[in-house]
Amino acid sequence: CRDAVQKYCTEWLEEVVDQDPNEVVKEMQQNPEYLSQEGSVTMRRHSEGVQNLAAVILAKLRTEGSALGTLAE
Repeated sequence: CRDAVQKYCTEWLEEVVDQDPNEVVKEMQQNPEYLSQEGSVTMRRHSEGVQNLAAVILAKLRTEGSALGTLAE
């Protein structure tokens, strides 16, 4: 269960960190349904502060994962 949760969280954090704000704006202009979605999470649009926090958490998860892998060997 822990591996599945970590994988899901890692994928989501990578998505947040890698988001391109310009691409979000283009999608909003090209897809009318995009505008009817509510909230930043639904729209997959996050502030720079959230992106930075996600990057820190992602780095910690990766470091922790590598340390656990080293201990298992």
